[in-house]
Amino acid sequence: MNFAYRGGRPTDPDKTKSVLGDEGGNTFALELSDEPPRRRGIRKKKFHGFWDYDTVNALFPQVPGRLPKKELEAQINPLKQQLVHEMATQEPRNWQMPSNVPIDSYEILPIAREAHARLEFRNVKPLLDGDRVVAMGEAIEKPTSDRSRYRTWATGIVRDELHKAGWRLADLLQKIL
Repeated sequence: MNFAYRGGRPTDPDKTKSVLGDEGGNTFALELSDEPPRRRGIRKKKFHGFWDYDTVNALFPQVPGRLPKKELEAQINPLKQQLVHEMATQEPRNWQMPSNVPIDSYEILPIAREAHARLEFRNVKPLLDGDRVVAMGEAIEKPTSDRSRYRTWATGIVRDELHKAGWRLADLLQKIL
């Protein structure tokens, strides 16, 4: 989901046309409170990459983060099999969407809004990206009153949404076949 930014604040691009898009989070560096200090030569992670890569890999916390690809696959494959079996055999709560739900009320949109609300956007400025001008900057984890970590919250969201998506896809395939 793309957000747009005005004055460093996420804004609905459908309601305000004079804002800058974020390329799906690819132009924002993410800084989380539980990240180890960056070493020289290590770039900050991208907001989009965190959601696509880190949250999914966090479903396998027993595996060390920096392993050669073959070793990583060897350790993750049995864990993947276990997770797939668990998700396939245990029906998730609230996975069925009523047919009368408008698309702008889908549950992923409030989740995306919360993902942005849990961050503070700093140093937001325009960036020329090919023929477009987009927003770039930093997304910093905000402290929460319950002291929950962004990574923990996001990983739980990804697990739940992947679980529901699998059941929804299976249901759709069953209906069309």
